Amino acid sequence: MLIKIDDGYWLRLNTEEITKKETKLTKDSKYLIGRVIIDKGIHTISFKNSNPVYSSFRTNEKANYFLLIQKGEELKENLPEISYKKINPTKYLVNVKNAQDPFYLIQLENYDTYWNAKIDKNIIEEHEKVFGYANAWHIDEKGNYNVVIEYAPQKYFYYSLFISLVFLSILVIFLIYLKIKIKGLNREKN
Repeated sequence: MLIKIDDGYWLRLNTEEITKKETKLTKDSKYLIGRVIIDKGIHTISFKNSNPVYSSFRTNEKANYFLLIQKGEELKENLPEISYKKINPTKYLVNVKNAQDPFYLIQLENYDTYWNAKIDKNIIEEHEKVFGYANAWHIDEKGNYNVVIEYAPQKYFYYSLFISLVFLSILVIFLIYLKIKIKGLNREKN
């Protein structure tokens, strides 16, 4: 796959190689290792010879963990603006503004089928692996909205933790009750 950052030159990037070992590329004396590292700001990155074909994406200083991509041959200028808030390491709230056309929201986190994206509690079904490692969701929704991205197994951990704490509390209360009951019986014998 070939990529071009802004008006720079085309770089060859083997996405299979990224997942297997460290890949080093240079542009403007910066090392790009595995993932493409770019400065904060608005950037256009174009792709060639990729499957599926993605034309470009845009980032901004508030959203360098998530990317926007359009599928097709040419960049549309009406990509929505995104910002995000990290709730915890397994949950993010992504704010999408002025979405007019379908786009891909890409989370630069290792791909896992258990990452879910939801708009208004409706799961986005089109979840795929891109760049050899990242999560991508195809979003058709227009307008302004929030996307909640969450790693599902973490939710089950929280449920298990809650049940364990409730059970532990009941056990402690029961043991205190038994201790009081035994002391009461010992007093009656004396």
